[in-house]
Amino acid sequence: MTISLDNKGKKATFYLKELTEDLYLACRTLIDKGKDFDSVRLMIKELHVGGDPVSVLDNNFRAIQCARKYVSEFLEPLEGELKKN
Repeated sequence: MTISLDNKGKKATFYLKELTEDLYLACRTLIDKGKDFDSVRLMIKELHVGGDPVSVLDNNFRAIQCARKYVSEFLEPLEGELKKN
């Protein structure tokens, strides 16, 4: 995931591992409490396996907004197929 850090073209890249059920539930709970940005921070912190340090998100509202767009996809239901017999 590559996000914009400022309006001058500075970017950060994070490599993330696969989402776990426990983290999914924790993030959904934060979102349900209206803490969307805390959910984004938690998800990136817990899934981060490489790239830029997570600390580049500290006190950077723009970066959190950009990251939110990408990590929200992790919380969307996956598509499947239901077949009737």
